Amino acid sequence: ETNDHSTKSANHGISLKTLTVNIIADLCPHGMLPLAYGLARGGPTGIIPAVFLVALFGAMSAYSMVVLAHLSKEIGAESIGDLWGRLKSQHSKWVIDASVMTLCYGCCVFNAAIVGNIAADCAQTMGLNNIPRGRAISLPLFMLLPICLHDDLSGLQVTSAMGTVGIAYTVLFLVKRWLDQTYAPGSYFLKYVDPELRPHFTSSSSSGLSWLRINSGTLVLANLLCVAFLAQHNSITYFRELNSTLEQYQKGITYGFGVTAAVFLMMMFVGYQMFGNAAQPLMLNNFPDKDRLANMARLCVGAAMAFAFPVMFIALKSAMSALIDTATVPRNRLSGDIKSVSRADDGDSFRANKWKTIATVVTLVSITKIAEQCNRNEVSSVLGIIVSVFGCLVAYILPNYLNILHNHQRHKAGLTTNRREVAMNYFMAILGALFGVLGVWMAVTNTAAHH
Repeated sequence: ETNDHSTKSANHGISLKTLTVNIIADLCPHGMLPLAYGLARGGPTGIIPAVFLVALFGAMSAYSMVVLAHLSKEIGAESIGDLWGRLKSQHSKWVIDASVMTLCYGCCVFNAAIVGNIAADCAQTMGLNNIPRGRAISLPLFMLLPICLHDDLSGLQVTSAMGTVGIAYTVLFLVKRWLDQTYAPGSYFLKYVDPELRPHFTSSSSSGLSWLRINSGTLVLANLLCVAFLAQHNSITYFRELNSTLEQYQKGITYGFGVTAAVFLMMMFVGYQMFGNAAQPLMLNNFPDKDRLANMARLCVGAAMAFAFPVMFIALKSAMSALIDTATVPRNRLSGDIKSVSRADDGDSFRANKWKTIATVVTLVSITKIAEQCNRNEVSSVLGIIVSVFGCLVAYILPNYLNILHNHQRHKAGLTTNRREVAMNYFMAILGALFGVLGVWMAVTNTAAHH
């Protein structure tokens, strides 16, 4: 099995640069748009607390990425579920695979719905009013079907690079509009902005920002940032395909999360400086259709989210395949009987692969159909609950808990352990659980408010 993996990795590896670009392309499109809205809620939040929250969740998420890779290297596990099976219980491994799959499925639905909304808006701007929303969703996704069928991330180099270009354009567009005061009072474009979307600030200052203000809206910003750095579903895959040392992997994680944090800070503060308390959850909704550069930014964000879809879908497919393997392989394979595994019947393998292919296509179709029926509020509410529960579980609770289990095993074996790191693992796992509960409460409250 190790030799097969080595051969596969040699043929389908990714470089440090590709790792960095994939992380940026995966995190930025969905994470950067609502941050100005989060900053504005209830106050707004002060500059220092906002920067601290970006740094906190960025560092926690990057740490959990490295922890999962380290555990994978130490134990030889191929997924988060595999880590659980080796450190905790093989019998409950399917629960972890199902959790990762549910997280990825919810995020794919959200991604598809937003891509469809942006595509429909862009089509309407171009005078194509008769394109059904369902077609606006399904066409981009099924164009990406060949990439989604890949079993590794090496085929995403071009699409991830194109998505990163779209992200860069959007950030530069926002900075340009802020610097040239396009939407300042009395400006030409401002008359085309709906009255409720026009710049509005709570204080007499130009931006309404203080240095230290903390209020109820700070929890909204914290909840947004808690899920904005989610990439743990691919952490072990990234490490195994990098074909390099853990130090190099950590360097790629640092670069990727560092650039992402910089993008988040820029979009958050510049977006607020432009529109203040009127900033929308989807930042580009503040801009009128008359602004051609804004329309191009919408197109770029839609493309970036579409190109990020295969990254999430490959993680979904991997977790789903693990569940199918659990259901179809003989029990002796789950019990670790290597000789029995080596004698596995080719018919079992063929049957499992057939079910995986069918499940992949059915899953993609179901994602498209569900996204067609969702409006923005429904999507955000469902995603808020799914991501709060399973996102915090996968990103903050599981990595730290697994590291605690690994250190306990090392202690029993008489090996050295890092007590300070274990204490930090307990703290981060508890913090992740608290934000998971907070996220569910906020999603339920938001849903009730809209009904």
